Amino acid sequence: MLLMDEVLPEAGLRDFTFEAAHDVIKQYVAGRFSHLLLDISDALVKVHDNQKGVTEEEYPLQASLETNKRALIQGSMDALLDFRRVLDEDLEVLSRLTDLVIEWVQEGFQDFFRKLNDQFLVLSGKKYLVNQDLTFGEGMQGDKVLPELVLLLAQLSVFIEQNAITRITEARNWLIVTSV
Repeated sequence: MLLMDEVLPEAGLRDFTFEAAHDVIKQYVAGRFSHLLLDISDALVKVHDNQKGVTEEEYPLQASLETNKRALIQGSMDALLDFRRVLDEDLEVLSRLTDLVIEWVQEGFQDFFRKLNDQFLVLSGKKYLVNQDLTFGEGMQGDKVLPELVLLLAQLSVFIEQNAITRITEARNWLIVTSV
């Protein structure tokens, strides 16, 4: 047993474990935000397709606005709770990553809102798809911009600015305070 205690530090298992946990958790955070963006994008594309007559189902704009508001707030809160659960794990390697996870979450929300803004611009016809980082838009470039969709995007943007960012920031602050 003494020989094993001498060899373990030389093997660098702690460093390897830390690096592996670092990479996996960073990918998890990024993936969680990608899924949140996809959820909102799917609802917006559904409205776009419905307004073009592609879908048969009736999807009124007010219902779509409420669906997108819920997806944004609930999805953000669910993501923050997931991150909180990760930080609550009683593992030494995770305790060393707490500050980094909080930083990744903050960066993740900033990147999420930037990408959401880009998607809004594409849907409203103000920006064309330049890179494949956006999660939708195939077949939408060159499509006629629908006034109903632009109205929905404007209302959703106002909601994000006036309500969502404040609520998400408060919840994110709770994540930071309770993890320190």
